[in-house]
Amino acid sequence: MKTCSNCNSANLDEARFCEKCGLEFKSSNRKKILLWSVIGLSLLFIGGIYYVFLHPVSPDTESESEMTYTSRQDVLQAIKRSGVLRVAVESDAKPFNWIDEETNETKGFECELITLVAKEMGIKGVQLIWNSEYENIPGMISNEKNEADIFMGGYIANPSLDFVVWSDPYYETGYCLIVPDGSAIKSLKDLQNKKIGIYNEDAAEEFVKEHVTSPAAINRYDDDKYEGEDWLMIHLVDRYARQFNEDLVDAAIYDYPFAKVVVSDSDGDLNIVEYNLNSFSYQIGLPKNNYELRTELNSALRKIMISDDYKQLVIKYLNFDFDADSDIADKELRVHEVERGETLSSIAVIYFNNSNRWREIWEANKNRIPDFNLIVVGNKLIIPNI
Repeated sequence: MKTCSNCNSANLDEARFCEKCGLEFKSSNRKKILLWSVIGLSLLFIGGIYYVFLHPVSPDTESESEMTYTSRQDVLQAIKRSGVLRVAVESDAKPFNWIDEETNETKGFECELITLVAKEMGIKGVQLIWNSEYENIPGMISNEKNEADIFMGGYIANPSLDFVVWSDPYYETGYCLIVPDGSAIKSLKDLQNKKIGIYNEDAAEEFVKEHVTSPAAINRYDDDKYEGEDWLMIHLVDRYARQFNEDLVDAAIYDYPFAKVVVSDSDGDLNIVEYNLNSFSYQIGLPKNNYELRTELNSALRKIMISDDYKQLVIKYLNFDFDADSDIADKELRVHEVERGETLSSIAVIYFNNSNRWREIWEANKNRIPDFNLIVVGNKLIIPNI
């Protein structure tokens, strides 16, 4: 029964008007609508709490490098439509990429290499996208950022970047051993009970622990503490260490390309005494699942890397004033002096009657010479007795 609010008389449930006073009854649907609205809002509120619980976001504490990124699709098609390959690189990263302060020109091994590669791919232009934060560069190619198409900068393939796929290697190098001028240290075996400086990375520390017996200390450094100053100078050269009140180490281990720039600019304060202590390759990062882009990029890289243009880039940007003859004093060594027109392959033919054995000659000399592209007329090469 339905009770009239005006005269309190009883009426049937389905009645629209009071039989006694004629008052129109309000529809019960409004109550239902209100009830369902309350229920709906409650479910949305509960669902929101549940989503936040499963997807926590802390913008104040989560760095850009820790963000989760997804891969972009069809990047090659976008590049060809625009006619420009966007390349994310680190700002002022000699010898790979930097801007000459006097001429305002972009220079570097990588920027010239990728220009050659792009041309081989039929891409008209290359645009370098600079970023001073090295760890944030990979995210620039992601679907979320879309600020670049690929990235370079002395990167070794990193499987933890699951939105990135890596090109074939474009430069093979390794750690080198750097010492202050006048040091008696000549090789890794001289580092026992010595203090060793390394760049602030796990791989370098693992290398020292594996190859150096009983180091006195392994100290990790980077260039963030003193803007414009290099960690090698601060911790290897006595007057710099005293100037900045920092600790001094006996030797340092660092990637050859970056170390050679500092040593070359040190005015004789630093020397590189051993090269290619290990071997690793730098590779280009590009968005995952872009198979056509990776295929075309690798194909172009292979063609450029066997050309004389590539060798000239290595000589131009990665050369170093090394002395490849001073350590050949053992008369039992078989030594070959490089003549005009000779290559490692042609020298391998002379001694082994097999040009493919050039790698064996290189292995015998790689700790004395930074790069086989840098072997010149007059260099003395150790020829292995095998």
